[in-house]
Amino acid sequence: MKQENVTLFFCKLTNLINVNSVLTKPLARLALSLGKLLGRVCFVIFFFLLYTLPVAAQDVPAPKLVKVGWDNIPGLEDRLPDGTPAGYNYEYLSKIKQYTNWQFEFVFCTWTEMEEKLINGEIDIVGDVAKTPARMQKYNYSELPNGYSRMVMACRKDDNRFGYNDYPAFDGITVATIPSTFRKALLDREAKKHNFTVNYRLYPTEEAMFKGLNNKEADVAIFSNVTTYADYKVLSEWEPNPFYFIVNKSRSDILQELDIAMRKVENTDIFLQSRLFNKYFSNNEAGIHIAFSRDEMNYLADKPEITVLLSTSNIPISYVEQGKAKGVIVDYLSAIAARTGLRFRYILCANSTEMLARFKNGEGDIFSQLPDDFAYGEKLNVKLTQPYIQLNYGLVEKINEGNKIKTIAVIQGRNSTLNKLAELGQSFTIRDYPDTISCMDAVANNETNAAVIHSMAFDQLSYHAKYQYLHFHAIPSLNMNLCLGVSNRSNPNLFNILEKVASSLGNTTEAIATKYSSLPHIYTYRDYLTYGAPFLLTIIVLLLLVGSLLFWSKRQKRLSKQLSEAKLAADKANEAKSVFLSSVSHDMRTPLNGIIGFTDFALQANSIEEKQGFLKKIKIAGNLLLDLINDTLDLSRIESGKLILKPEPVDGKNFWASVTTALQPTAALKNIRFESDITSYPQETILVDQIQVKKVLLNLISNAIKYTPSGGHVSVAIQVLTPPEAGCNRRIIVEDDGIGMSKEFLSRIYEPFSQEQRSEALNVSGSGLGLSIVKRIVDMMHGRITVQSKLHEGTRFVVDLPIKICQNTDKKNALETGTNQQEAVIPANINILLCEDNYMNAEIAHLLLKNKAVQMDWAKDGEEGVNKFIASPVGHYAAILMDLRMPHMDGYVATKTIRKLNRSDAETIPIIAMSADAFEEDVQLSKAIGMNAYITKPIAPQIFYQTIAKTLKV
Repeated sequence: MKQENVTLFFCKLTNLINVNSVLTKPLARLALSLGKLLGRVCFVIFFFLLYTLPVAAQDVPAPKLVKVGWDNIPGLEDRLPDGTPAGYNYEYLSKIKQYTNWQFEFVFCTWTEMEEKLINGEIDIVGDVAKTPARMQKYNYSELPNGYSRMVMACRKDDNRFGYNDYPAFDGITVATIPSTFRKALLDREAKKHNFTVNYRLYPTEEAMFKGLNNKEADVAIFSNVTTYADYKVLSEWEPNPFYFIVNKSRSDILQELDIAMRKVENTDIFLQSRLFNKYFSNNEAGIHIAFSRDEMNYLADKPEITVLLSTSNIPISYVEQGKAKGVIVDYLSAIAARTGLRFRYILCANSTEMLARFKNGEGDIFSQLPDDFAYGEKLNVKLTQPYIQLNYGLVEKINEGNKIKTIAVIQGRNSTLNKLAELGQSFTIRDYPDTISCMDAVANNETNAAVIHSMAFDQLSYHAKYQYLHFHAIPSLNMNLCLGVSNRSNPNLFNILEKVASSLGNTTEAIATKYSSLPHIYTYRDYLTYGAPFLLTIIVLLLLVGSLLFWSKRQKRLSKQLSEAKLAADKANEAKSVFLSSVSHDMRTPLNGIIGFTDFALQANSIEEKQGFLKKIKIAGNLLLDLINDTLDLSRIESGKLILKPEPVDGKNFWASVTTALQPTAALKNIRFESDITSYPQETILVDQIQVKKVLLNLISNAIKYTPSGGHVSVAIQVLTPPEAGCNRRIIVEDDGIGMSKEFLSRIYEPFSQEQRSEALNVSGSGLGLSIVKRIVDMMHGRITVQSKLHEGTRFVVDLPIKICQNTDKKNALETGTNQQEAVIPANINILLCEDNYMNAEIAHLLLKNKAVQMDWAKDGEEGVNKFIASPVGHYAAILMDLRMPHMDGYVATKTIRKLNRSDAETIPIIAMSADAFEEDVQLSKAIGMNAYITKPIAPQIFYQTIAKTLKV
């Protein structure tokens, strides 16, 4: 009973009472209240009973077992080494299974056995069967086909007796085939139609058929295009035919469920067949070799010279280097020449405009680069071949331009580009330019707001200094396929030959595109002046630093001589500092000598290759100098007692694995076999200072790799000591079979700047501080380190450490140490504010952000940065990069000022410190005043990107 009905009953009862009476009014109100209360109670009881009644369990029918006949046909019906079926038909049946309650059992056999088993009821269903009247009497066919195939007749690739559709030569040929009435019927039809006779040779399987053809037991074979035939030459091919699933005559239940499921598949996944064909047989199509006809072979026998119009200013599609034509087109035509014997002669044109004019004047058999636009091809009176490359186009604009695009530069004659620009729904003024470089220059020189360029060209040009403020914005709707345009004036056989060969160049075409996607950069003098100036300034600063250190060292020596005998202890301390600084000075001079010397040679070199070689050596010497400075600072902090270990919980197994995995590529580059044994290490959470322990491991392993020749072996093992030894419970063993060390050197191996001078190690660079740092870190952790080494036999380091195990630590809170660092992803076109007083540092930051298509505003000190932030709309800047030492207002004050501003994003905007102050005290101070992260100069690009991405929580 509903609550409303019970309430209504008591209301009617109330009406029977004389409510005008003094005595009946209270009774009426009481009755009304009781009615409402009783109605609610009944309503609750009703739904309680409704939802607590037992529900009858639904019986789920058991899956229906369906036996599937399965042949071993590569791509169509594969059988993996473990016996698991795979391939086109397996994926199609798996899709069918999603709409049925079937469970498959696969029966592996040949087609002859399979057909017999299907008729006898030992198999329920078979796939990939063509429909013939005779077969329709034996078994039932699915209503819809599960794919289409084309029958081909092919010979061995080296058999030149036959041409394409050379019917007179086919007369009397021996044809290899499997027992298939359908295949024989197709060939018999063609033989009757074109008046030639054939002799059949039957084989039980396709594998045996191809083996017989290879052994010359037959002239040709007939098979489906879903069979791999890259090593054969197609002589004739016939129209596509559907193939079906066939079902045993007595299993009408399976046939009915199959038809229903296939109709559902067709309605919901209309591209399934096309997708599966491309997945399993696209390589077959790409690797096809179609035989040439007699006319085509006669044409090739004359070895004709084909003239090709080629633009010299469309890098990397076509260009000229040292007087020779190069590019995607040249390599593509070279591949065709290798297959056909055609000879190509290039008519070089300055740009597309000249190429178009000369082609219209009757020059050239082939126009080398035309869009896949048949209407445009008809206007030029050419036939378009299959595309040889797809180009991804977009707009090139200036960074921080922000203005609405009004004018766009395009290459003259690109009608399809103009049509696609019109489809964007905006009105532009189009300006024609003869080539890609001219379009890029138009944007750089403010002649236009943007230019339509493909990504390959932008990648090969944007590194030049004059384009440093341009960025590329991809627009998929502008993408274009490039084709060859064969003039209708040329011999018709030329177009037919190019089309046939293009079908077999799939992998070759992809390899050509990949080759030209990353050409080496060729810098101009303007590039060197623009990009080299910051580097030269860095060298000058380093030289001043070294000069200051040397001056300070000499001054300390002079002061030490003036001290009295009463200050002998202080004299010795100063003398130790002098020795230390002298060693630093000596080791700094070595890379500085390389930097200065190779810079002179680079400035004097004439060829680009020589300049690039010297620049690479300067980069190596600069990195060595930076390593020396970092190691010196680390050792100084340890000796002064300022280094404090900061253990934190971390996943132990992942931590050890991350360090060893990071050095595997370095070993591989030297052809060194690198083994890491942590398989027996338990899954546990440990308490360690990750940075310091990593320094120990990285120093020992990198030394082992550096001093082990190519072909050698380096191994790392992390062991649990049970029971602990001298309070240590974990052991690190780093062993190599490298050049080893002498007994004399082992006695001073942990002294700063100790390096054994050996002929085998002349090319090995290092600061000589690594093992000194390792020894002091191990001592700070109350561990121990031992070494065993023999000349020319190798070295073995053993480090024992006391590692605390976190027994009750929530492992979700443990720091996860990954073994694979993924590339940082930063959203394109976001705005970042840089506060930096140094122009050189600002330019480096701008170039790094430009590589990620990030917009950057530059403030030259903290005060200007605060003002720019105040003037910007809320949310305009995604982050702020803040230098710490600036005039007028430093980074600390600027950060505090921003955080106190009365606007919604003042407290939340990420502020990242960027400073050459590399001590932990500076990092902690920056975080204390409100900064979110810290980047140390000189800037490492990967750390720079990862820090920004992490701060933005991308």
